[in-house]
Amino acid sequence: LREMFPGACDDDTRVLNAVGCNGGSANAGDVVSCLINGEVQLGQLQVAVGVKHPSNGYSSFCIVSLWHPDSNDTDCTWRKFSVSKGSVVMVPLKCMDTVFTYPMARDHKSCSVFVALRA
Repeated sequence: LREMFPGACDDDTRVLNAVGCNGGSANAGDVVSCLINGEVQLGQLQVAVGVKHPSNGYSSFCIVSLWHPDSNDTDCTWRKFSVSKGSVVMVPLKCMDTVFTYPMARDHKSCSVFVALRA
C-alpha cells in the first residue's frame, strides 16, 4: 500500500471490509463489476483502501483484477470468464458497481458468474 499511495502515512491508510455496492457488500476475493473509462468491467476485488488526505478527508479505492469474458460463451445467465491476476487496476470506490454470485473452477483459471436479468 505504501507504493500505491506514496506520501500517505501508515496511520492515514485503512483497509476497508464489506464495502457497500449493488447486491449487498463486497469483500476481498468477491467478484465485482466496476466502471472503467465508461465501460463496465468484471473481476475479483483484491482489496479496498481508504486514504486520508490532509485537506479533504478520506478517499476510497478498490484494487480489482480484471477478467476476460469467454468469447465462446452463449449462456446469458451464467457467464464464463477467464480468471486473471495480470490486469490489476485501481478504481475509486464510487466506480464499483455490483457484487456477484459465482462458482470458481477448481483450477482457478475460469469462473462462472451469475448475471441476473433485469425485467
